[in-house]
Formats: sequence, structure tokens, C-alpha cells
Amino acid sequence: MPPKRPRLFENALLALREVPAPALRVTCTREGARVRAVVEDNGPGIAPELLPRLFQPFVTGRKREGPRPGTGLGLAIARGIVERHGGRITAGRAESGGARFEVELPRAQTVMAAASLG
Repeated sequence: MPPKRPRLFENALLALREVPAPALRVTCTREGARVRAVVEDNGPGIAPELLPRLFQPFVTGRKREGPRPGTGLGLAIARGIVERHGGRITAGRAESGGARFEVELPRAQTVMAAASLG
């Protein structure tokens, strides 16, 4: 089985399927106690009316038919994971006109014991 790609990369690659000159750019930076990863593509982008609800469950910009129909759960799950780790995830329009996703997380986290040992 091939290795799984992170969902943001997979979504970008799917959006670039029919783009004549596809481009995917990923940048990572460290800003003080936080790290930021930005994923941008030059695909069709996210419909403006979808942006305010994009991270809600069952909201998707993908059609139900096609090579990989969307359920609208992937970004909702990603948001929950990122937020539980003290971060944030946002979506918008890239300068190239495609989609832009930004994930910001703390560089370090406090580990809390779920149960005492002993």
C-alpha cells in the first residue's frame, strides 16, 4: 500500500488534475514559539460562498461524482486535530488564484497525564 499523503496535499493534487501547468507550493516557517505551514496551489480555488463554512462537517467543494468524491469530513477533522494541539487552520485564496491553507501550531506542547500510573 502506498504511503498516505497529508489531506491538504491530496486535496491540492486533486484540484490540480485538469490544470495545464499545475503548481503546488509548500512553505514552512518558524515564528517565535510557533511554526507555520502554508499549502498553496494554482487550481480553481475555493468558491467564495464556501469559505465561511469550509471547516464545518459535511461541507465540501468537491462533486459527489468523480475520481475522489468528497464527504466534507476531512477538513472538519483536520481543524479539530489542529485546534486540540493549540493551533489554528485557515483557508483562503492564493496569489496564483488557487487555494491557500495555513496551519499554525506551537513548537512545543505541554504533555498532560490522562491517568496516574500506579
